[in-house]
Amino acid sequence: MKKVLMCLLVFITAIVYVTASAVYGYTEIEYIGDEEELIDTGEILLNELERQIELENNENQIVFDEFLIRSLEINFNTTTDELNYDYTISEVKRLEDFAGNPYILLEFYPSGYAVYTNDLSIRLIRNFAATSPWYGFTEGLIFGGAAQYFIKPAVQPRMGALFIHTVVDRDLRVTPNELEVLVEHSDEMNDRIAESRLEERVASRWTTNNGFQAVEVSNRHILLTADTVDSNGRDFNQNGNCGYVAAALLVYFARGQRSWWDFAPQGLTNNLVHQIQGNRNNGSTASDVAGALRGYFNSIGSRARVESWYSPLANPMSIFDRIRDNWAVGLFGMLPHEGIKPPGSIITVIAHAVVVHRATREYSRDWLGIRTYRNYNFRVHYGWGERHNDIEINASATPIGSKVFIPW
Repeated sequence: MKKVLMCLLVFITAIVYVTASAVYGYTEIEYIGDEEELIDTGEILLNELERQIELENNENQIVFDEFLIRSLEINFNTTTDELNYDYTISEVKRLEDFAGNPYILLEFYPSGYAVYTNDLSIRLIRNFAATSPWYGFTEGLIFGGAAQYFIKPAVQPRMGALFIHTVVDRDLRVTPNELEVLVEHSDEMNDRIAESRLEERVASRWTTNNGFQAVEVSNRHILLTADTVDSNGRDFNQNGNCGYVAAALLVYFARGQRSWWDFAPQGLTNNLVHQIQGNRNNGSTASDVAGALRGYFNSIGSRARVESWYSPLANPMSIFDRIRDNWAVGLFGMLPHEGIKPPGSIITVIAHAVVVHRATREYSRDWLGIRTYRNYNFRVHYGWGERHNDIEINASATPIGSKVFIPW
C-alpha cells in the first residue's frame, strides 16, 4: 500500500507534457522523470508477484509455488485509455516457444491475459478484453510471439510436429525442416528479448534522465470498435487472408478519420475485404496488399496514395513516427526462410498482419542531451473481432518485416 501511494504521489508531481497537432490531430504524451517515476500499475503488480512467486532459473527452467499463486488476491487498476476496471489474477501458467524457451502467462478475471518473460522483466503481450488463448489448457502451451498462440497435443506425428492454434482453430502440421524454421524463429525472438533486457540494464545503470512517450492516431475509437466478424459470426480472417483484412481496416479507418466517404461506403464488411483482395491469393506480403489497395482506390476513382516499407526501414522507430504522423499502420511479421510457403503451412498460419493505432517508448538522455529510445510497445487490432482490437505487443515479441500505410 505504501508503494502504491508513493507511485501515485510521484505521478502527481511528475512533469507531464501533452501536445496535440492542429493539422493532424494526433495526441502525443511525454513523461519526463527518473525511471522510478515511470512505474505503472502493471509493474506494481509484477513487483508484488515477484515477492510471492519463487523463481528458479536453471537451464531455462522455472519453478513456482502453486499454492502461493492460487492464494494471491492482488487487485489492480488500469487507467490507460478507455479501461477502468478491477482485475484479479486467476491463473499463472508456464509457456514455451518452439525452441523451449520459457515464459509466464497471467490469466485475469473477469477477462484478459498477459505474457511476460520468465524473469518478469518485460511484458510481451497484454489484452484485457479477450479470454486467454490458453484458457482451459494446462499442458503443451506454446507461445510463438504476437498472435502465435498454440497448444502441442500429446499425440504427435512420427515425422515433424503438430500444433493447434487456440484462437483461429487451425492445425499447423510441419515437416522436420519447417520445425527447424520455427525453432530459429523462436530463438531470434529470444535474442531480441535479451537485447531489450540489456538496453534496460544499461539505461538504469548509466543514465538518470529517463522519460516515456506515447502517441496515438486521432479518432482511434474507430478501430477500437471495428469488428471483423460478420452478422453470422464468421470471422473475416480465413485461411491466411489477414493482410487483406488489415487493408480493409486501414480503408475503413481512413474513411472515418478523414471523412473520405467514397471509401468503404457500406462500412467494414467481409465484402470490402473481398473487393480489396480481388483474385489474389491468401498469404500476402506488404507488396501484395499495397498493390491491392492501389487497385481498390483506382476502382472507386480515388487518388489516395499507398506506401509500403520493408525491413530494415520498417522498424519500431519508423512505426512510432508514422503513428505520430497520424497514420494507422498495417504491420506484417517476418519469418526466416520465407521461401517455405506450401498452402496451409507456416507462412499462412504463423505470419500475421495487424493494424497499429498507438505506440509508446521509453528513452534516456546522456550528458549531451542525446536521446536513446528503447522498449517500444504497440497497441494493435489483430483482425480477430472486437475483443482483439486493443492488444499491447512489445516490439521484441514480433519480427517486423514490413508495413503499409495510407498517407494524408
